[in-house]
Amino acid sequence: MEAAKSLGIDVSKFKTENRISGRDYAQRIRRARHKLMYEKVSIPPASQPTRKLHTEIRRRLNNQEIYVGELIAPKTYRRNHITSSGVLEETEVTVHGRKIPLEHIRRQMNVDQGLLFRWRKDDYENLDEETILKRFSKLKITVPSEPMSALDELMKVEHTRNLKVWHDHSDILNHSYSKATDVDQLSYTSTRLEDINSLHQPTYFKGTSIYDVLRVFSGDGPARQFEAGHQRGGHYSCLCGISVKEHQNLECALRFNPRTLSERMKILKSGVLWKEYSERNINPLCNLKKEALTDELEARGVDTYGKSAAEMKEKLVEILHGIQRPPALLSSDIHSLSLSRYEIPPC
Repeated sequence: MEAAKSLGIDVSKFKTENRISGRDYAQRIRRARHKLMYEKVSIPPASQPTRKLHTEIRRRLNNQEIYVGELIAPKTYRRNHITSSGVLEETEVTVHGRKIPLEHIRRQMNVDQGLLFRWRKDDYENLDEETILKRFSKLKITVPSEPMSALDELMKVEHTRNLKVWHDHSDILNHSYSKATDVDQLSYTSTRLEDINSLHQPTYFKGTSIYDVLRVFSGDGPARQFEAGHQRGGHYSCLCGISVKEHQNLECALRFNPRTLSERMKILKSGVLWKEYSERNINPLCNLKKEALTDELEARGVDTYGKSAAEMKEKLVEILHGIQRPPALLSSDIHSLSLSRYEIPPC
């Protein structure tokens, strides 16, 4: 302050009470006002009100302009709410999942992918025997003995699509209607099997038959564990069946062959407790007592004389390699469900 006075500065306008520190004062800096460079400014239209948007969606749904699938897997919940009169009431609420049927997806794929078909039905009528043999050789498929059977088989193979099924555990978990538990996800198995049972019937595009095969499942670790009927965590958490202790052993990984779904079912059915599998008991081989462990191991041809419950449990875990229940889609024979080529990659 004294320095400012010595320089002839009028300090009467200073606010002496606004100090930053013992000797400094807060000074208000006035910045220049920015002016717009353009005289005309376009303002975007306001977003559509939510109520109006809902009305428009309902109109399109009623007119079948939008297809949102069909309701599946109903679940009933109880909830409490207070009425306008202040009375507590308990009501039941039914919540559904929703799916677009696989047949609808296949027909839509025919429309979207129709231009990609190289061979039409009429193109096969003029094929000679040499051309048919070359195509079979290129596809590495055994040639049927009869010429007409060979032509039909070639037409079917070249018009077959391999479908890949995918779901991610986080996607299921983020939906409020799904608990992301194995029990909750298994409630959708029946409606999935309805779609799979229709796979043996071809769809048509401009007179040409199109066949589809459920070939492979993909997803994250928890999703593949659920789909294959594998355990979560533990010493055999990986679908390959290798123990956690041997994950760094490259020789073990080289010699060990991952099991197919048929082989997993065969291992599961070698015992007796798998018969207790149901919607209420989806993991019949978990938390077993000594008597149950004895029955299961003896059914598998393992000597249990003089062994403790811990030793028998360790032996059963070693035999199962993480298998806990049947795969999600294999509630019956694998061939009757058109799943003979279906596989779940372990890693």
